[in-house]
Amino acid sequence: MTLHYLAEEHEALYRENARGCASFNRGRMVEALLKERPEAEDHVAEVTVALRPLKDILAEQKIIRTDALVIDTEGHELSVLTGADLASLRPKVAIVENNTRENKRQIVKVFKDRGYNCFSHISELVAFSSEMPKLSMTNVFEAAKISRK
Repeated sequence: MTLHYLAEEHEALYRENARGCASFNRGRMVEALLKERPEAEDHVAEVTVALRPLKDILAEQKIIRTDALVIDTEGHELSVLTGADLASLRPKVAIVENNTRENKRQIVKVFKDRGYNCFSHISELVAFSSEMPKLSMTNVFEAAKISRK
Protein backbone atom coordinates (compact mmCIF):
# COMPACT_ATOMS: atom_id res chain seq x y z
CA MET A 1 0.00 0.00 0.00
CA THR A 2 1.00 3.61 -0.33
CA LEU A 3 2.04 5.24 2.94
CA HIS A 4 1.86 9.05 3.12
CA TYR A 5 4.13 11.00 5.46
CA LEU A 6 5.59 14.44 6.13
CA ALA A 7 8.58 14.79 3.80
CA GLU A 8 11.84 15.09 5.69
CA GLU A 9 12.81 18.36 3.99
CA HIS A 10 9.66 20.02 5.42
CA GLU A 11 9.78 18.60 8.96
CA ALA A 12 11.28 21.77 10.48
CA LEU A 13 8.15 23.70 9.45
CA TYR A 14 5.91 21.62 11.74
CA ARG A 15 5.58 20.86 15.41
CA GLU A 16 7.81 18.06 16.63
CA ASN A 17 5.05 15.47 17.07
CA ALA A 18 4.07 15.81 13.37
CA ARG A 19 7.46 14.45 12.41
CA GLY A 20 7.34 10.72 11.87
CA CYS A 21 3.55 10.63 11.47
CA ALA A 22 2.21 8.65 8.55
CA SER A 23 -1.06 7.32 7.20
CA PHE A 24 -2.33 5.12 4.40
CA ASN A 25 -5.03 7.75 3.98
CA ARG A 26 -3.48 10.74 2.19
CA GLY A 27 -6.46 12.96 3.00
CA ARG A 28 -6.08 12.25 6.70
CA MET A 29 -2.38 13.13 6.58
CA VAL A 30 -2.99 16.34 4.64
CA GLU A 31 -5.87 17.34 6.92
CA ALA A 32 -3.68 17.01 10.01
CA LEU A 33 -0.87 19.07 8.47
CA LEU A 34 -3.21 21.76 7.09
CA LYS A 35 -3.92 22.79 10.69
CA GLU A 36 -0.43 24.24 10.71
CA ARG A 37 0.41 25.30 7.16
CA PRO A 38 -1.77 26.13 4.14
CA GLU A 39 0.76 24.57 1.75
CA ALA A 40 0.75 21.23 3.61
CA GLU A 41 -0.49 19.26 0.62
CA ASP A 42 2.84 19.92 -1.09
CA HIS A 43 4.75 18.64 1.95
CA VAL A 44 3.38 15.10 1.91
CA ALA A 45 5.60 12.38 0.45
CA GLU A 46 4.75 8.76 -0.19
CA VAL A 47 6.36 5.35 -0.23
CA THR A 48 5.02 1.91 -1.11
CA VAL A 49 5.21 -0.54 1.78
CA ALA A 50 4.46 -4.24 2.10
CA LEU A 51 1.74 -5.24 4.55
CA ARG A 52 1.68 -8.35 6.70
CA PRO A 53 -0.73 -9.58 9.35
CA LEU A 54 0.43 -8.94 12.90
CA LYS A 55 0.22 -12.66 13.69
CA ASP A 56 2.82 -13.37 10.95
CA ILE A 57 5.21 -10.72 12.28
CA LEU A 58 4.86 -12.01 15.84
CA ALA A 59 5.38 -15.62 14.70
CA GLU A 60 8.53 -14.60 12.82
CA GLN A 61 9.85 -12.95 15.99
CA LYS A 62 8.79 -16.02 18.04
CA ILE A 63 6.45 -13.93 20.20
CA ILE A 64 3.68 -16.22 21.35
CA ARG A 65 2.33 -14.30 24.35
CA THR A 66 2.31 -10.72 25.61
CA ASP A 67 1.09 -8.93 28.70
CA ALA A 68 0.32 -5.71 26.84
CA LEU A 69 -0.78 -4.88 23.31
CA VAL A 70 -0.78 -1.26 22.07
CA ILE A 71 -2.14 -0.37 18.63
CA ASP A 72 -2.01 3.17 17.25
CA THR A 73 -2.08 2.99 13.46
CA GLU A 74 -3.91 6.17 12.48
CA GLY A 75 -7.29 4.72 11.64
CA HIS A 76 -6.24 1.18 10.76
CA GLU A 77 -6.42 -0.24 14.28
CA LEU A 78 -9.27 -2.64 13.47
CA SER A 79 -7.33 -4.12 10.53
CA VAL A 80 -4.26 -4.64 12.72
CA LEU A 81 -6.36 -6.12 15.50
CA THR A 82 -8.08 -8.58 13.17
CA GLY A 83 -4.64 -9.57 11.87
CA ALA A 84 -3.61 -10.65 15.36
CA ASP A 85 -4.42 -13.96 17.00
CA LEU A 86 -5.79 -12.65 20.30
CA ALA A 87 -6.77 -16.15 21.46
CA SER A 88 -3.10 -17.19 21.40
CA LEU A 89 -1.52 -13.85 22.24
CA ARG A 90 -3.82 -13.32 25.26
CA PRO A 91 -2.70 -9.83 26.29
CA LYS A 92 -3.68 -8.92 29.85
CA VAL A 93 -4.25 -5.33 28.76
CA ALA A 94 -4.71 -3.76 25.35
CA ILE A 95 -4.71 -0.06 24.51
CA VAL A 96 -6.11 0.73 21.09
CA GLU A 97 -6.48 4.19 19.62
CA ASN A 98 -9.93 4.80 18.20
CA ASN A 99 -10.85 7.97 16.37
CA THR A 100 -14.27 7.03 15.03
CA ARG A 101 -17.45 5.83 16.67
CA GLU A 102 -17.85 2.99 14.16
CA ASN A 103 -14.30 1.69 14.70
CA LYS A 104 -14.80 1.91 18.45
CA ARG A 105 -17.91 -0.30 18.34
CA GLN A 106 -16.14 -2.91 16.23
CA ILE A 107 -12.98 -2.87 18.35
CA VAL A 108 -15.00 -3.20 21.56
CA LYS A 109 -16.84 -6.17 20.04
CA VAL A 110 -13.56 -7.93 19.22
CA PHE A 111 -12.46 -7.67 22.86
CA LYS A 112 -15.85 -8.28 24.50
CA ASP A 113 -16.30 -11.45 22.40
CA ARG A 114 -13.08 -12.68 24.02
CA GLY A 115 -14.14 -11.81 27.59
CA TYR A 116 -12.34 -8.49 28.04
CA ASN A 117 -13.68 -5.56 30.06
CA CYS A 118 -13.48 -2.40 27.96
CA PHE A 119 -13.15 1.24 28.98
CA SER A 120 -12.72 4.46 27.03
CA HIS A 121 -10.18 7.09 27.97
CA ILE A 122 -10.05 10.14 25.69
CA SER A 123 -9.43 8.56 22.24
CA GLU A 124 -8.12 5.27 23.59
CA LEU A 125 -9.93 2.03 24.24
CA VAL A 126 -8.46 0.11 27.16
CA ALA A 127 -9.34 -3.59 27.40
CA PHE A 128 -8.51 -5.72 30.44
CA SER A 129 -8.54 -9.51 30.38
CA SER A 130 -9.86 -11.55 33.28
CA GLU A 131 -6.19 -12.37 34.04
CA MET A 132 -5.49 -8.73 34.88
CA PRO A 133 -5.16 -8.24 38.64
CA LYS A 134 -8.00 -6.23 40.18
CA LEU A 135 -6.84 -2.83 41.45
CA SER A 136 -8.58 -0.37 43.68
CA MET A 137 -8.75 3.26 42.61
CA THR A 138 -6.25 4.00 45.39
CA ASN A 139 -3.80 1.55 43.76
CA VAL A 140 -4.35 3.16 40.36
CA PHE A 141 -3.75 6.70 41.60
CA GLU A 142 -0.81 5.62 43.74
CA ALA A 143 0.83 4.00 40.68
CA ALA A 144 0.24 7.12 38.62
CA LYS A 145 1.48 9.55 41.26
CA ILE A 146 4.28 11.79 40.09
CA SER A 147 7.26 11.73 42.38
CA ARG A 148 8.53 15.16 43.49
CA LYS A 149 12.18 14.63 44.35
